[in-house]
Amino acid sequence: MKTPLDTFFDPKSVAVIGASNTPGKLGYIAIENLMKIGYAGKIYPVNPKVGEVLGLKAYPNVRDIPGPVDVGLVLVPAETAIGVIADLADKGVKHAVVVAGGFGEVDEKGASRQQQMVDIARKVGMRIIGPNTTGILSTPARFSTTFQAGVELRPGPAAYISQTGNFASITFKWILSKEHFGISRVIGLGNKCDVDDADALEYLETDPETKVIAMYIEGIKNGRRLVEVARRVVKKKP
Repeated sequence: MKTPLDTFFDPKSVAVIGASNTPGKLGYIAIENLMKIGYAGKIYPVNPKVGEVLGLKAYPNVRDIPGPVDVGLVLVPAETAIGVIADLADKGVKHAVVVAGGFGEVDEKGASRQQQMVDIARKVGMRIIGPNTTGILSTPARFSTTFQAGVELRPGPAAYISQTGNFASITFKWILSKEHFGISRVIGLGNKCDVDDADALEYLETDPETKVIAMYIEGIKNGRRLVEVARRVVKKKP
C-alpha cells in the first residue's frame, strides 16, 4: 500500500540545495555520501556560485533543473530556507528534508520562520521532514540525507524513528560498528514541523523491509493519534 511518505525513501532524484565543492561542508558530504553508498537516482547540486560539484552539473536554482525532482535536500541556513521551500514549491517538489536548525527549537522568531515554511508547503501539498535534523537513511534505496561523513550500509530488518539528529548520525555509526543486526530505515524527525512520529510509524507499518521498529521521542505533537497508530502497528511489528 502506498503512503504519502514513500517517495522520501525511494526517490528517483534529489536536489541538494547548498551543494558545495569544499570538503567538510554539509553540501559536499551529503553528495559524497550518496555517491559512496551507490545511490542510483539523479543528483542535482544547487548552488548559484559554481557550475559543477563533485563532477555533477550544478544549477543556480532548483527551478532551473530540467527534470522532475522527487526530494529537495535543504542544506542552507534557516534564514534562507523559507525562500528555498518557495522555490521547491514552484518546481512542484512534494518532499523536502530541511537540515538547518534555528527554527522552532530556538525562539519565537525561529518558530515564526518555521510556520512560514509550513504554510508555503501546505499550499502545494509538500511534505517536510525536519527542520533541525539529519533526515533519512533508506538502505534498500541506498539513499541518505545525512551530512555525517562515512555513512555505511548494512541491510537488515530494524527501523528507527528518532527526534534527535544525533541518533541518525553518531548513534547510528555506533550501531553499525558494535551491533550485529542490519537497518532498513532511519527517520530523523527533528522539530517535526510536518511529518511526525505517527506519520513515520504509518509508513513503516507497510514497509516490507522493516520487521521491527524502535523509537526515540523527546516530545509528542498529537498523543492520541500516536497511540492509535501504535496500537495498530504493534500487532504487525514489534
